[in-house]
Amino acid sequence: MKSTMRIRSVSRAAHVLRLVAEREGRTAAEIAGALDCPRPTCYHLLNTLEAEGLLSKDPRRRSHLGPLVGA
Repeated sequence: MKSTMRIRSVSRAAHVLRLVAEREGRTAAEIAGALDCPRPTCYHLLNTLEAEGLLSKDPRRRSHLGPLVGA
């Protein structure tokens, strides 16, 4: 039986990864706007994905795919 239950935070995280994969170097403001979510929520998502090695940030605080993506 296929479940249709979705975890919102996981869906948002997947959306963040897709956005960054489409165009690396996105800012938190750009990502928050694309997700239609508050910036603090976006910052928490970005920091979590970075801590997990799925995203990295350059010196200008722009997000890029991290070392574990595609590994």
